[in-house]
Amino acid sequence: MVVGSDESYFATFDAVREAYFPRTNEWIGEYPFLDRRAMPAVSARISRDAEDRAAFAERERRERAAGAGGGGYGPGPPP
Repeated sequence: MVVGSDESYFATFDAVREAYFPRTNEWIGEYPFLDRRAMPAVSARISRDAEDRAAFAERERRERAAGAGGGGYGPGPPP
């Protein structure tokens, strides 16, 4: 399902009642409102973006953990 709105808080919205399942490249819907040829690329982009966010969060977590242990980050203990 794709939901779109002209408002940032989605107070009102429109929905397209089609579902795309990228693992099987299958669609469910009564009428093809969406450009089905473009959805595999959109799905791949969303997956890449999610992977990038997860990798960034993991790097941030590791850097914070290294900083908490001394690891040369920060000002160190007071003199």
